[in-house]
Amino acid sequence: MKFPLLSFTFIFILLGCQEKSITEPSAAIPLSKNSVKVLTKAEVESWRADLNYLIRMIEETHPNPFFSGNENEFRQMSEWIEKNIPYMDRNQIILSYMRLVGQIGVNGHDGHTGLWPYMAPADFNLYPLRLYYFDDGLYIVDAEPNKELIGSRLDSINGRSIDELLELVDPYISRDGPMWIKSWAPIHLISKEFQEVLGFSAKDGPSVFSISKDGEFFTTELSSVPHKAYHERFPMYLWQGILPFADSPVYLNPEDPYYWYDEFPESRTLYFQFNAVTPKNKGGIKLDAIVAELDNKIRAGSVDRLIIDARLNGGGDNTAYENLLNFLMENPFFKDHGRLFVLIGRATFSAGVNFVTDVEQKTNAILLGEPTGGSPNQYGDPKGIVLPNSGIRLRISTMYWEKAGPNDRRLGQEPHIRVPVLSSDHFNGNDRFLEIALNYSK
Repeated sequence: MKFPLLSFTFIFILLGCQEKSITEPSAAIPLSKNSVKVLTKAEVESWRADLNYLIRMIEETHPNPFFSGNENEFRQMSEWIEKNIPYMDRNQIILSYMRLVGQIGVNGHDGHTGLWPYMAPADFNLYPLRLYYFDDGLYIVDAEPNKELIGSRLDSINGRSIDELLELVDPYISRDGPMWIKSWAPIHLISKEFQEVLGFSAKDGPSVFSISKDGEFFTTELSSVPHKAYHERFPMYLWQGILPFADSPVYLNPEDPYYWYDEFPESRTLYFQFNAVTPKNKGGIKLDAIVAELDNKIRAGSVDRLIIDARLNGGGDNTAYENLLNFLMENPFFKDHGRLFVLIGRATFSAGVNFVTDVEQKTNAILLGEPTGGSPNQYGDPKGIVLPNSGIRLRISTMYWEKAGPNDRRLGQEPHIRVPVLSSDHFNGNDRFLEIALNYSK
């Protein structure tokens, strides 16, 4: 399964918007009742050709594009888009395509198939914030240059509550399961084009963000920046499912971005951060070599547990973790309950979830954290597709991975021990996941 560029039943409700409305169930985006033609005949033909190509590529590339039983909805929406292309501008068309592609995973199990407009040539603009959805709310975890906003809870955008806005962006998010919403909704909320097309942008000028911090409520006005400039300000990741790297806790300060390990002598613990399923890490160290070192440490009798941290494991190559899995299955050390912990979260996806599923099925591991972003059975190995006229890019899954058996319909790996993800822990540099694993009592 390749790295991803990285769906529950969608609910699409347009709240408090009189000028725009969805008049048909098959509508992909809200359009004005008094729409006028905004494209030339040549432009309409070009976009319609791209739409037909998109549909054909989905049918030819995906092994089972209508596995969720929603082919009728897909056909009706594609017909609606084709009919209304003359009345849409470029951004409306891109988001209508995004909504259509998202129909493939409407009931989950396919977060790999999707259109993400934060790359060339779509290049949607973004407001200079980085958001993260904690269990206690949506918070600003980075801001440039407005550093004073970090640590604030975001309560509304242009007068619309976050709960309302989450319902608006939900149908545009391809997903394996509901945790993908927590990963991707925060970035769509700060997209200028999303705000304009879905009708929650400011009428004129900057957008108004209502926030609260230390018991005080206030607003701040921000202007959007081009996608390239956003990357320059926030160089780590665009994917909002991962918090910014920091000096602490340890999992946000990795020695190697792919994987590395350390020994905590005071707690007789081996800690292995497993962020990517690859034969070698960024520093060139083979995964098999690290497995051998972990085995030697355990055989030496100096540790009581192994903690594998897969919270940031977004995928890789399924064939790369075989020796690691065999080590966990065959070493007698792990037969005892409480010897092996695997930390999981919303960013655990693709081949990362395949590894976790194998561990769940074949070992005595204790899964600890929050549900994974990926589902135990999933479509993956996406192929990149470029629409011939607009150059818009999307990905379409090419393979089905059935790691959990034919009857498993879970939309994510549920942890054995559910741990809250709280803003206070993050801003204080605490790692509740790791602390619970270290203090676990048999």
